[in-house]
Amino acid sequence: MTRVTLEIHDDVLTTLFKLQNINDSGIDLEVPEGSVLFDNILNLKLIEKEAEKTGKTVHFITKDRIGNNMLIMMDEAADTQSGGIPEMTAIGAADIATEESKFKLKMPAMPKIKIKTPINAKSYIFGLVIAGILFAVALLLTRTQKATATIKVASQPLARSVTIKVSSADSTDASKSLLKGTIVSTSLESFKEIPTTGEKLVGAKAKGDVKIFNYTDADKKFKKGTVLVYEDNDEVEYKYLTTEDVEIPAETIEMVDDADLGVPKEVSTPGSGTVEVEASEIGAKYNIDKGEKMSVSGQKSSNFTAKTNEELKGGKSETVKTVKADDLTKLKNELLSEITNNVDTEMTKKIGKSQVLIKGSYKTTITKEVYNHKVDDESDKVSLTMAVQAEELTYLKSDLDKLMDGMVENLIPEGFVLSDEDKEIKTEVLGNSTNSVLSSEKADIQVTLKTYIVPNIVADDLKKELKGKSVSQAEKILGGLSNIKGYALDIKPGVPLFKKVPNNENQIEIIIERE
Repeated sequence: MTRVTLEIHDDVLTTLFKLQNINDSGIDLEVPEGSVLFDNILNLKLIEKEAEKTGKTVHFITKDRIGNNMLIMMDEAADTQSGGIPEMTAIGAADIATEESKFKLKMPAMPKIKIKTPINAKSYIFGLVIAGILFAVALLLTRTQKATATIKVASQPLARSVTIKVSSADSTDASKSLLKGTIVSTSLESFKEIPTTGEKLVGAKAKGDVKIFNYTDADKKFKKGTVLVYEDNDEVEYKYLTTEDVEIPAETIEMVDDADLGVPKEVSTPGSGTVEVEASEIGAKYNIDKGEKMSVSGQKSSNFTAKTNEELKGGKSETVKTVKADDLTKLKNELLSEITNNVDTEMTKKIGKSQVLIKGSYKTTITKEVYNHKVDDESDKVSLTMAVQAEELTYLKSDLDKLMDGMVENLIPEGFVLSDEDKEIKTEVLGNSTNSVLSSEKADIQVTLKTYIVPNIVADDLKKELKGKSVSQAEKILGGLSNIKGYALDIKPGVPLFKKVPNNENQIEIIIERE
């Protein structure tokens, strides 16, 4: 006989773990006072039952008063089962903590009905009427009666946190911590406009006619683009270019009488020609008055000079905003960022309620990119219309539930299941790192499961067993359920003569209360 001493906080799973490696068929299990095992008699039954499966016999040893009461109850239950049919009882947690307490659900005593033999036609007809009324009442009750079976069960908390890989290329597999994923896609289009940052000087060049003078004895041809220079009082030079070819004739000399001397003398007249000129640059500073003197670039002033034949005008300039390459790059990046920030929101609207979106797993592809201006265009603003095709990874809630059930299946004792009502599953996207992946095809998520282990009671199966049964038969079925703490059966309306569980399963309600 091997003796095993438990700690006060050792629960059922911890105790079974300690017993599984013991080779002895007989085990003295010393349970300390105040042990968590004495919170529920079900704990002791589970240990005893699991030990029997491995061929071991467990003898409980304790000084705890409540624990000893539980052990006495277990012994009495064993004796009752060996001696005959046990009474149908319901055991509450408060009863166990003080003393043994049992209650019976009894059928009300059936009233005695005396039926007299009819002595005439009237009494015979009256009997038929009464029978018809009773039949109608019975029929009405069968359609309106409702049976409610409330079953109290013990439970144990179960928590598990695991890393799950969601993959669009794989199927759900609990042994590999794999969850099947599905890629969903959507299109998004948006528009954005920003101010331009480039600058450029624009305007017009001054134009007008200029007369060129030739003081040489030979004709002179000036080609288009010949430079004429005007110098203002501040000695700033302004250059103008001829807009066409022009030939200036040589000067002429003729003899004229000198009235003062009374003798003839030579008089020279320079050759001249008119040509249009245009300022070399834009700007109002090139606008000059008529009669202003100019020099011919590359020529001596003694040979050639020029003078404005009219006012040179039309010159103007201003600084305007233009589109820079940096403006287009900035606009594209900002708009793409705004669109991608909306991918999760838009994708959530598109998927079904049963799907879960792994936020941030999107991949985007630009399918449309239209600017209203190009580089160096004059404009205060530039805009962009962009369309994007986005893909993102999702999974089904039901698939995750099944996967987590499969991953904790080996932690559930026989005869128990995970509670669906109190199950809580939380997920967290791990993101891209050296140890995790986040993309439209694969993603790692952290999943935390919090739930309870409860006896495996299938409500639909239990309804089939209970339907049409009398109260005593129904109580026997409920009392025979494994691993429960108690039960109560309520049938309404409660007419004694017709009080039984309805035949229609829709009129039977099973309520499982977890403690």
